[in-house]
Amino acid sequence: MLGVHIDSNLSWHTHVEAIVSKATQRLYFLKQLKRAGVRRAQLLHFYISVILPVLEYAVPVWHHLLTKTQTDRISSKACMHSV
Repeated sequence: MLGVHIDSNLSWHTHVEAIVSKATQRLYFLKQLKRAGVRRAQLLHFYISVILPVLEYAVPVWHHLLTKTQTDRISSKACMHSV
């Protein structure tokens, strides 16, 4: 489910944890596809259509309010260097 999670103290910790968790699960599936021999173009298509939207949903609303640590956590999931 897509959504924006806001803590009771108006921090973005819950939101960051939710999207990192969801992206991590999907990245695991992407790695399984790679191990199964799926072509790189198809892996890229999966990443763009299934993983990236999770990381970018409503980003103009919340990204500018993140700490550097939170931004780094999300960015680490946004890189396809492991594929």
